[in-house]
Amino acid sequence: MNSSPVFLKAIPRSGGTLFVTMLDVHPEIAMSYEIYEDRLYSDTGAPLLVDDIIILLEETRQSARDDVQWIKRLSENNLRVFLFRARRGGLAVT
Repeated sequence: MNSSPVFLKAIPRSGGTLFVTMLDVHPEIAMSYEIYEDRLYSDTGAPLLVDDIIILLEETRQSARDDVQWIKRLSENNLRVFLFRARRGGLAVT
């Protein structure tokens, strides 16, 4: 089986979530739901800039045992959601 990643983008309201859910059942396919990188805003509504994200990640990484604990320690909920979705899609958090 080819292990190269394939990215699919569904048209809104077309059954994309159902399609992802069905494919995710297969043991050799790893699917992820929307990552929404364009929605990386702080909980206050201000955009999270790359430098801000790096600082948040570095501050919490030092004492975390693993990636899950590390992500859970982040103060920004939107960033946590983004990283958990990215991780579920097979993207490395580090």
